[in-house]
Order: sequence, then C-alpha cells, then structure tokens
Amino acid sequence: MDLFLILTPLLLLVIVSLLGFVGCTAFTGVDSASASFSITTTSPLPGATVNVHYATTMAATGGTPPYHWTIVGGGLPGGLTMDVTGTISGIATGAVGNYSATIQVTDSPASPDPSKPTPPQTAQGVFALNVITSPTAPSVAAINPSSGPTGGGTAITVGGSNFVAGVKVALGGVPASGVTLASGTSIHATTGAHGAGAVDVIVTNPDTQFATLPNAFTYVAPPPGVTHSGVTDIATPSGVSTAILSAVIPLPGAVSKLLVVTVAWGGGGAIVGGAPTFVPGGGSAKFQAVAGVAPWNGMQIQTFFANGVPPGSVQVKVQFTVASPGSPKLCTSAYDNAAPGNPTYTPVATPNGKAGTTLQSAAPINANPLDLVYAVGFAATSAGVFPGGMTITPGAGFTAEPGPGNPLVEDHQITAAGSVTPKATNSTGGATSLWFMFAMGIKRA
Repeated sequence: MDLFLILTPLLLLVIVSLLGFVGCTAFTGVDSASASFSITTTSPLPGATVNVHYATTMAATGGTPPYHWTIVGGGLPGGLTMDVTGTISGIATGAVGNYSATIQVTDSPASPDPSKPTPPQTAQGVFALNVITSPTAPSVAAINPSSGPTGGGTAITVGGSNFVAGVKVALGGVPASGVTLASGTSIHATTGAHGAGAVDVIVTNPDTQFATLPNAFTYVAPPPGVTHSGVTDIATPSGVSTAILSAVIPLPGAVSKLLVVTVAWGGGGAIVGGAPTFVPGGGSAKFQAVAGVAPWNGMQIQTFFANGVPPGSVQVKVQFTVASPGSPKLCTSAYDNAAPGNPTYTPVATPNGKAGTTLQSAAPINANPLDLVYAVGFAATSAGVFPGGMTITPGAGFTAEPGPGNPLVEDHQITAAGSVTPKATNSTGGATSLWFMFAMGIKRA
C-alpha cells in the first residue's frame, strides 16, 4: 500500500484534534459580565430632613464604567434631584413622608467593531426615601414692615420660632445686615438693596436648617424725589391797613404740587377760619395746619400744607381777625412729586426768644429715604419786628430756596435714614436778633 495513502488519514486526524484543542470551546453564547452587573446600593436610602442639604450617591458593580443613572419610575421628594453619575442631592422641600423611585443604571461597553456596537447592560431597583421634619427647624411667620425701598435700609422684625444665635436672614437672596437675635421667636435686621417686587424671606440657622416665607417682603421702586418747583414768594406789603394778605404762587410743570405756606404776623389776631384759602384756580386742594399757632416774641407763626394742587398758578389768601396785623409775612414753597394723599409730618420748633447768629430746630427730624425736611426760620429785633437787609445762610446739607433771606426757607431731600437738624446763620446776629425756626419732616407714606 502506498505510504502516502496510509499517512494522510492519520495527519487529518491530528489536525482536527489540534483545532479542537485551540478552538472556541469557552464560548457558551452567554455574557458572563451581564450576570454580574447590578446595583449594590440598598433600599431604603438615607433619610432626608426638610430644609437641610441632602446628598447620597448610588453604586453599582460589574459591567463597563462609566455608569449612567436615571429615574424610570416613581419620584424623589421635592427639592431633590439625581444626576447621571448617580448622586442624589438638594434640599428637601416636599411634604414629610415616604417616597419611592425606580432607579436604573446603564453601563458603557466598548465595541471593537463600530459597525456592530455592543448593546449596553442595565440593572434597576426600587428605592425608598423617607423625609422628616427636625423638631429644631426654624419657622417664619411674619415680617414687619412688609415693604421698603429698593435701595434697602429698611429696619425689619422677623417673627417665627426656633431661631438661634448665629441666625442669618436673606430677602430675595440678598443677605440682610445688622442681624440681631432678639429671642427665639424674633429677629431684627436691615434690608439690603434689591430690585422692585415681592421676594421670599429666608431664615437660616447655623446648622443649615432654614425656613422660607414666600413673597413676604415687597421692594418698592422709589418715585422721583420731592423737588422744589415753585419760587418761594415772600409777601411783605408796605403800609398794611387791611386784614387780608395774599400772594400769587406760580406752579410750573405738568404735575400736581405739594404747597407749603408759613404765615408770621404780630399782634393778638388769628387767621380767619384757621387756615389760608385758595382763590379760584386752586382746584379742590385744601390747606391743613401742620401745628397750632406758636407765639414768639410778641409775634405769631403757623405753617400749613396742601397736597395735590394742580399746576399753573394759584393765589393764596390769608385773612386775619385784626385789621392791621403787625409786620406780616407770607412764605410759600411748592414741591413736585409729593406722595399721593396727605403726607404725614413731624413738626418741631425752637423755644421762644432764642438769640444770636445761629438758629436751629429745637429737636432733630427723624427721617427715612425720600422724606423731605422743610424748615423756615425768622429773625426779628427785640422790638418784635422783622429787620430789613438781613440775609440768612442755610445749614449743612440744606438748600436755600429763592427769596430775600428773611425768612429763610430751606429744605433737604433725605437719601439715608437718620436724624437731621435744620440750622441757619444770619448776617448780623447779636442779642437783638431773636429767632424762630419751624421745621417738619414731610413723609411720603
């Protein structure tokens, strides 16, 4: 027999045996990694406390990182979210109770052949999360006042419970200054600057627990400041022999005015009807007395105001109960952009018989931003008459409005809360210059 024919079957048998030895006998059709890919985090998840920062991270094993996490059923408490890395974080603001979420993780297998991508593996589970309220969490019940200017500076009192030392207050995300813990139920603070509109008030204790009172404080955009618009008119008729004193007051511009009138006169008479009147053309506005008649060095003085006076011009008329009031003076001043309605005011005045080159109000005016401090000062001789040729200089921060100088009208637009004391000096001084200064803070509220 041919040797080749004998050896060939044996050679084929060896080759087939070798192929069987080095072939893919380990391939079973099952991905062993798939069987081991799973979430290792167990349920329930760590509990969350209302208004306290929360964070926990999911974990998995097997598969091919990076893992991609999603919520495919149920949901987390309000304020908590989960990112693709499996981190659950935020501040729980939802209702107290138990929550359940179905969480899924997907791996990222490599594909040797881009035309035949390897499908990712997934695993999922149901996880419980309980939300509780801490017995020491703060609460906010009220804020007073509930509004203030956008420039800030409003002194506020926040009421609630469980406030502790080191507490912080924020309005619309802007920290308040000067925060003082008055008690476990009361906080004093000062607002910062913020745009106009309603904002949340948030109180945070040092342990990060906080409470929110939604839309509890309203920042109010300020209207234009009160500005002097009318020429100060001082009427001193010569040879007065009538009981009537009047002056025409120009009211320029297109907006209504706040009109302030101060009347000074000698003798024992009084103003008829208790207030000056508008001659026709003054609209429906009426004068109100700021304070009662103040006697001074044999003279008398009284200040009035009327708000909402139409622009144009108006005649202010004062009638006395005596035929010849001594050395009368009628001092008027008009202002734009006064708050609607009747402003509130705080009148102050110097004691009788003040002498010297300097005068000032008897007490400071406590004012807030956009308040207007108005002051009028008179000087007279010891004989009780107004000297001629005297000029008066306004105090620091005040503007002297147009006029001869005696009396002096000065005003000050307030830009920051605090106390203001109207002052003035005269050009002659001396013991014969007796002073009277009247001042008031006209508030926009």
